[in-house]
Amino acid sequence: MSKPIALTAPTHWPSVCLMKKPANERVDVDDLRKRLELLRRTWDRYFQGVERLPPAAMREKFTRELHRARMANDLHGTDRFRLQQVQQRLNSYARLWDRNMRAIEAGTFKRHVAQMERKRAQTTALPGDDTFAEYAAICERNETAPPERSDFLEQLAAKRKKLEAKHGVSLRFSVTEKDGKPSLKVVRAEEN
Repeated sequence: MSKPIALTAPTHWPSVCLMKKPANERVDVDDLRKRLELLRRTWDRYFQGVERLPPAAMREKFTRELHRARMANDLHGTDRFRLQQVQQRLNSYARLWDRNMRAIEAGTFKRHVAQMERKRAQTTALPGDDTFAEYAAICERNETAPPERSDFLEQLAAKRKKLEAKHGVSLRFSVTEKDGKPSLKVVRAEEN
């Protein structure tokens, strides 16, 4: 003869699943829809970089409440249908959020990749960077303010392009000090 099996809920089930909803409390589907939209906007803000932490706790709480609402026995057919729509929308958003989180963890999320490329572009040596460094060093030695790096490089590139078109040869700039001021000298790119 076998022992009787105890009918208890497994320990890994959340206690929320075992709780019954009070009979007088009705499910407000419109409120759940509004809160799902708020949750979606919060996740969007996180993926845009406005929020620092993912709203995972908010998502878990909403999921529990939606599950509790779907377990209610006093739902009308229309409310049950609308709750299914909310559940389907949550499932779609959840797949999107999970996919984006995996992309962030893998380092392939578009916003993060774009930020890394911008940082890399700022640290990568551009044509004329060495010229700017020499120019700025002369300015600092003579206690004058050097120009902005980006403005200097833009003007240098424009001058190079104009002179190369005019003369038909590849050019570069060399910096010399003349009367305590930095001076740019045009040199053929093949010359040292």
